[in-house]
Amino acid sequence: WIAGFTDGEGTLTLIRNSVSYSPLVTITQKVVAPLEWIHGHVGGAMRTVYRHRADGVHPYGRWELTGRVRVTAFLEVVLPHLRIKHRQGELLIEYCGTIRHGGKLWKPEPHRLRGIAGRPPVLTDEIRNRRNKIYAEIRVLNDSWQYRRSLH
Repeated sequence: WIAGFTDGEGTLTLIRNSVSYSPLVTITQKVVAPLEWIHGHVGGAMRTVYRHRADGVHPYGRWELTGRVRVTAFLEVVLPHLRIKHRQGELLIEYCGTIRHGGKLWKPEPHRLRGIAGRPPVLTDEIRNRRNKIYAEIRVLNDSWQYRRSLH
């Protein structure tokens, strides 16, 4: 049920911040009761968002789930049942696998191993490039009407 709801009303994405990306799962709709049920069983956060339509501004409920551990746990359960957003789910799980303590999977540079205190090691180019490719692919999947149309 939650997988179908996620396919129909949800978004699986990465949001960009100043230095990296954060995994985000949302489900948005007018009827709040199902979202409150999901919130009660899965956790996350509930918000009210406003959408501008031709006939005015309408409030919608939005359930949000963030954080690599929570997003990964949720997606591992619903992924086998996702039809429309299956690829986005795979990509988010892969992205979350590149995150470790403090949101970074680090490869220390040699001079930092010599004891320069207070500086975090540098993210490897390989991981940074893969993250950027994941972000780009998710954007194409989420923004492409052609992709959505091909599923019907």
